[in-house]
Amino acid sequence: MKRFTTGLLAIGMLVAGTVSANATTLRLAHAAPQGDLQQKLAEHFAEDVKTMSDGKITVQIFPQGQLGNDSQMITGARTGIIDIVMSGLNNFTGMMPELGGLMLPFMITDRDQAYEVYDGAIGQEAAADFENFDLKVLGFPENGFREITNDRGPIVEPKDLEGLRMRTNNSKRLMICLRF
Repeated sequence: MKRFTTGLLAIGMLVAGTVSANATTLRLAHAAPQGDLQQKLAEHFAEDVKTMSDGKITVQIFPQGQLGNDSQMITGARTGIIDIVMSGLNNFTGMMPELGGLMLPFMITDRDQAYEVYDGAIGQEAAADFENFDLKVLGFPENGFREITNDRGPIVEPKDLEGLRMRTNNSKRLMICLRF
């Protein structure tokens, strides 16, 4: 099996702008299973919040899409029903199509470059744009690399994708890029 690394998958942790200052329990939702890295990140985040607030604020975690699919959870955060959502950037490209460019193959070559992009000016600009949708970015945690696997041969450059059929996430930019 041949593999190609396309870049880090960034996920956004967002908090709705309507969270009450008096809140003692925040609801954090994500779609990943309990054994996933996102669940471990959510648990670590919840523990940090509890410790840093001297136990005054707790985070209740709802994994596995218990509060809806990614789109429904994002809407829940925008309306204040859910306090914090952890979701892949591809799920926000309907609101902000330019985010799709960050997930295109060959755009980010390694982990160091990904940190530079997401923690730098580009990530800050994207984070600021979320506020236009009543969301605030808490961070862009890492969730590993995307890979393209196939039984035809190595993928080293874009032309190696010609003729391959593949399943993609719901990013329109990615679907257009991979259409040959």
